[in-house]
Amino acid sequence: AVSAMSGARIGELIVTHRARKHGASKYGISRTFKVLSDLFALKLIARFGSKPLLGFFTLALPFGLPGFLLLVFVLWHRLGSSPQPMRVVNETVALLFIGTWCFLLLLGLIGEMAINATRPRLKDGAQLILEELKGGN
Repeated sequence: AVSAMSGARIGELIVTHRARKHGASKYGISRTFKVLSDLFALKLIARFGSKPLLGFFTLALPFGLPGFLLLVFVLWHRLGSSPQPMRVVNETVALLFIGTWCFLLLLGLIGEMAINATRPRLKDGAQLILEELKGGN
């Protein structure tokens, strides 16, 4: 269905079969995983191609929520009445999660800018009315 939307023609072609003499077949279980990953990528491109910020926000959400919750926990523990020292692992993990969240959101913003830069600009209403009155396109 995706190939038909892009203009590909699909049909049957009669060929003569010759058995393999040398080498091994490239079609195995690893090929199945490659095809499935390609289909998944095509689905993501078809779904989020015109709105990449939504796609990257969906990817960033699992990193943002735990990162901010862990950061709140770390700050509560540090600023609370607990004098015992904490390990630095919690802060590091929180910052890594929040950094990944920011990175994915910025990728989405860059994608939105790239998509909007390639869209044709709409003229404002006054120009459209003048062109319509003049009989232009």
